[in-house]
Amino acid sequence: MSAYGVVYPELDLAMSRVWPASTVRAIGPWLARFNGGVTRRANSVLCLGTPDDIVGACAAGERFFDERGARPRFMVSDASTPDPVVRHLVEAGYQPDADSWILTASVDRLRQAASGWSDERWATESSPGIGDEWFETYWSVEGGRHSDRARRIIRTELLRPATPAAFIAARDLDGTVQATAELVADGEWGCGQCLVTLPSARRSGAARAALGAMVAVAGELGVRGVFVAVMADNSASLGLCESVGFEKSHRYRYYEPLARTPAT
Repeated sequence: MSAYGVVYPELDLAMSRVWPASTVRAIGPWLARFNGGVTRRANSVLCLGTPDDIVGACAAGERFFDERGARPRFMVSDASTPDPVVRHLVEAGYQPDADSWILTASVDRLRQAASGWSDERWATESSPGIGDEWFETYWSVEGGRHSDRARRIIRTELLRPATPAAFIAARDLDGTVQATAELVADGEWGCGQCLVTLPSARRSGAARAALGAMVAVAGELGVRGVFVAVMADNSASLGLCESVGFEKSHRYRYYEPLARTPAT
């Protein structure tokens, strides 16, 4: 691994593996992913590199979603998607949405930062499996963005990657989980995701405590670097990540049609 803080295009593919869609189809170098329409990442064409026929590859991606009665979506990364692909999508009537950053840090750097995070208000724990209280806390924050059907898919499919994972909880002095995080190993990288804090515990150090526990478990999972994905307009989360040592690698976004219904 080279120094953190540079562009890591391999993380675009790693993001797909740690949030695994049930259906994946190769379109040349691209990956078309579908998981019942739950979350953008698991329901989009990951545009890695330039296919021999850009127009044909985009059409194949549209057919992939048409077959499933869904609107097409293409995940475009500044690190992995060449400009001609982006130009074609724009010309075909697609517009970007959900602009996000991938940030990275070496585990060593995070350990140095975490040495000063001691806070007696929080007790942390880690488990290789999803506990009910962990999920209920996570869902109480994230569930508002999803349907009731998504609850089952996220818990039983997307939160069950093929590689080792750790589910981290930060408890207050009363023993109640106030913040969650997940770290999924992917080779020498670990993906930090599902970092949420109950509204009543925000700006209290709960999220930082969960991050500290994530760093501690990174060594157990054998990873040397950690990456996270944060929405570009989420200044609070970006600020937290950068304050503990993460640096921006590159941006990605999802291209969706302005107006299109699935083919019949």
